[in-house]
Amino acid sequence: MHVPLSMSHPVVRIIPNINIMSAHSHTGIAYLNKVSDEARQHIEMLMTSLGTIEHIDDTVCDAFASLYASIPAYLGIFLSAMVDASEHIGFLRETPSYQTISNIMIQTLEMMNETHQHPAVIKDLVCSPSGITIEGINEMEYHKIRSVIIKSFTNSYMKSKDIKTQQ
Repeated sequence: MHVPLSMSHPVVRIIPNINIMSAHSHTGIAYLNKVSDEARQHIEMLMTSLGTIEHIDDTVCDAFASLYASIPAYLGIFLSAMVDASEHIGFLRETPSYQTISNIMIQTLEMMNETHQHPAVIKDLVCSPSGITIEGINEMEYHKIRSVIIKSFTNSYMKSKDIKTQQ
C-alpha cells in the first residue's frame, strides 16, 4: 500500500524478516522526516526484543528487504536439498537428518561470526586437494550456483523496485 509522505509527519520504515517469529529477526529501520528521540527509543526497544536491528538509509530499503528478508527462504531451499541428498545417499529423511544438517549450518555460521572469517576462507579450510568436498564444490561451480544465487537476489531486488513504482 502506498502511503504519501508528508514532510510534516514522521515516517518509519521497519523491515523485519520471518525470524521475528522466534525473536531472532534482523530488522532494518529507516527513519524518514522528523521522528522524535522518544519515538525512536520505543521503536528500538520493541524491535530489539524481537532480534537485532540495523539502522539503514531509506534509499536502501528495497535492497535490504530483497536481501535480508529472502535469506530464510533461500536457506530453506538449500537445507531441503541437503536433506534430499542425505536421503539419496542412505540416511533416513526423518528428523535426525534434518536436525543434524541444520545444526551444522548453525554451528558453521556461529564459527564464522566468532572468527570473523570470510565464507570463502571457511570453504578453503574444508576443501583438500582431490578431496570429497572440492568434488562437490566443483559440481556446484559447474552448474553456476554462485551465479544463480546472485541472480536470485538481484531479481528479488528488481521486483521490489517494480512493486514500488506500481504504487
